Amino acid sequence: MFRILPTLSIFALISASAVQAQQFVAAGSTLSVGDEATVPFLLPNGPEVPITLTVTDIETGNIADLSNFDVPAELNDSTPYYVRFSYTNEGDDDLGGYQVAGFVGLDADGSELMPSTTMGGSEPFTACLNPAPSTLTEGASHEGCVLFLVPKDSELVSVGYRGNYRYEEGKDTEANFPIYYNPVLWSSEDAPSKSKGTVVTPAS
Repeated sequence: MFRILPTLSIFALISASAVQAQQFVAAGSTLSVGDEATVPFLLPNGPEVPITLTVTDIETGNIADLSNFDVPAELNDSTPYYVRFSYTNEGDDDLGGYQVAGFVGLDADGSELMPSTTMGGSEPFTACLNPAPSTLTEGASHEGCVLFLVPKDSELVSVGYRGNYRYEEGKDTEANFPIYYNPVLWSSEDAPSKSKGTVVTPAS
């Protein structure tokens, strides 16, 4: 069996950034699915690299999609959401070998939902993959997908990007990296409607 584990936020320590804040969309901006936003991607021990990020689809799945995985008991009644995104490298640094992460979900009550990841086994969960590109130079684009497992009687209404945490000694982290504290949000209200699949039980 496979296992599903919650993905923890990644905290990166990097040196001072040469990228000017005005290159990035304002923290807390609310967008529609399909809209582009220029946001910072933090290279480990490196600069903030601007990327143009687009949440292209928020797809509602069925827990049966994960039938080959060992889902924690408390999530057996949850609904998977597949957040598909694309991004373009707008900076000079090669982003090859790095995943775009730092996503967060919000339910109707405004509670944060963290992504989940599939681990182990011989077959990957091909319905939602977030591979790192082998190379991604300036102007090149890549796609990914993030899995959210949303508890029963709730729904994913927005998806935010806040990137990774930055600490610089002697600086006001919240002022210098506001998107981490106030993510850019894409609303699921404009996502295409998806019909829910049916699980067919074999006749006894």
